Amino acid sequence: MSLLSEVIKYGKDIVLLGERVDALMVHRKEATLRFEDHERRLIRIETLIELSQSRRRELPKR
Repeated sequence: MSLLSEVIKYGKDIVLLGERVDALMVHRKEATLRFEDHERRLIRIETLIELSQSRRRELPKR
């Protein structure tokens, strides 16, 4: 293999790796948004549970 063909091959590899890294970054951003959404939902659920527990304690016992 000549030096020029090796340089071209490695150049192609670098371009492909760059595209893969870009694709991974897009997926990472999507996953981060999903995790943040789930975290907000869990916080709301926890808040609702805490509110219901505090109200239940305030109710008169029968």
